[in-house]
Amino acid sequence: MQKWRYHTLIIRDLSIAEAKLNAEGEKGWELVSVIPADVHGARAFFKMPLEEDAPAMVVPTTHDVALVPDASLGDVIGLRG
Repeated sequence: MQKWRYHTLIIRDLSIAEAKLNAEGEKGWELVSVIPADVHGARAFFKMPLEEDAPAMVVPTTHDVALVPDASLGDVIGLRG
C-alpha cells in the first residue's frame, strides 16, 4: 500500500500563489487542496509518496511556510484527534 508524506503551505499573498505552488511541484510535492485562510491568503495541502530513504520532513526555505511532518491528511485538516 502506498504511504504518503504531507505538508501545508500558508500563502499570505495570493498575487504570488502560482509561483509558490509551482516551486513546491518542482520539489516533487503534489497539490491536494487549497482553502482560503482569509481575504488575502490561503492554505495549500500537498502530498508526496513516502520512500523508506526519504527524510522525515522538508526544511522550510521561507518564513511563510508551515510544515506538518509525517502527518496524515486527516490530522492536517483537523478531522482527527
